[in-house]
Amino acid sequence: GYAATLLRRSVYNCFAFSKYFERSPATEQATWLELSDDDWNLIVEMEAITNQLAQFSLGEVQKEGVSGSNALLFRKLLKLTFPCLVLERPDVLSTEFTQRRISKEVKNFSEQGKCCLLRLNEQWALRFPEPDDNEMKAILLV
Repeated sequence: GYAATLLRRSVYNCFAFSKYFERSPATEQATWLELSDDDWNLIVEMEAITNQLAQFSLGEVQKEGVSGSNALLFRKLLKLTFPCLVLERPDVLSTEFTQRRISKEVKNFSEQGKCCLLRLNEQWALRFPEPDDNEMKAILLV
């Protein structure tokens, strides 16, 4: 969605932003200097989370439109790893869509990133309750 796009573009342009603000007037530098490395790492984590969520297009479908296996898969993904963008100078041939990513385990997320995941897990559980044993068997048989 739009949030993932905004975050992805910000990470992609981070290097260019830093070079611009190195030589910008002092009045323009204040806002840039307020952003810490921790803030940028959180942006990377949030982009990874929203990017994964966008893959499932949950904003466009209702509960009936998402198969139980997809819901189960996403629930598992929320506990494992996420492909996170790297905060480095982009390759000359890369775009915001082809920028390098590395896998980051959820246990290595920042506290704020873990908070985002917790909130997403809570929202996910409201919309897609944990399947019971019979539903799980049906999913596995399909």
